[in-house]
Amino acid sequence: MKELFPYAKLSNSLKYEIGYRGSLLEFESTYFDEFEPIEIEGRDSDDVIVLNPLDDYWNVDAHNLKISKDIEIKRVSPLFGITGIASSNSRIGIAAKWICKDSRLKGVTLVGDFGSDDSDFLGQMKIYFPKGVLRKSIDISLYFYLKEYVFEDQNNFYATRVGTEIGEIETSKIILEGNASEFPIEDVSIPDGPLWKMIWNSQEFDDSFTENVILQINKEHKDYKFLSSEDKKNYNPQLIDEMVISYITMLVFKATQGGILEETQDYPLGSIGSIVQYYINAFEIENGMLEHIHEKVGKGVRKK
Repeated sequence: MKELFPYAKLSNSLKYEIGYRGSLLEFESTYFDEFEPIEIEGRDSDDVIVLNPLDDYWNVDAHNLKISKDIEIKRVSPLFGITGIASSNSRIGIAAKWICKDSRLKGVTLVGDFGSDDSDFLGQMKIYFPKGVLRKSIDISLYFYLKEYVFEDQNNFYATRVGTEIGEIETSKIILEGNASEFPIEDVSIPDGPLWKMIWNSQEFDDSFTENVILQINKEHKDYKFLSSEDKKNYNPQLIDEMVISYITMLVFKATQGGILEETQDYPLGSIGSIVQYYINAFEIENGMLEHIHEKVGKGVRKK
């Protein structure tokens, strides 16, 4: 059954008519101040991109990540008027929305906008992620939205609400499954319990991190709604940042207090010890004092 929409949306034929062209996504990372390109060989599309094999060069907990894409539309006029997706005198914007479900983070990046009096469009999507906040994968959707609406009484099939998405251009999934980024999260129900807590099931630093260290989120807590990316009204990414800061601070402090963790030891990849070492290096933590750890982690996570 053909899907029906209450207003005009982008079709494949219209996308072809406007001459849309998008470059392959480009990736850059940095540990210090200078960004360096991440080279991915043998790629001919942006449908699914795997960065995980690049762990030796790039890691979500140790490096910032910048994603960019050049965008070109050769003819914008077909997008307007009776055969288009917006009224003749309205304006259409381009934006990219992204979501990292396992970090409970999402955002929107504006690319640019144009009107029917423009001949073409050139723009660039740029999305920046600080180190230590991403997990497992990112989904990115590039789309048209209604930037400005001008009423035309001869047509009533256009979207009229500013901000409405009126056409998905393309989507991408970026896999980030490096072991250093995978701290398991699970929802639990604990009446009168804290909003979140860390469960640590092993004191052996050679043991698997993902099997022994868990971040539990309490669905019964009154502030749980602020952590759900599905709750658009209450979702609070700043609270997510503070939770991540506290989690990493507790993890490093617990591992380093009393000199339990041997910083010079080579722990197995994906072990508790290796993950803690990643965090120590990523956030430039110099001693085991709680205040120092919290300050360093907070500075790194909040830097955007």
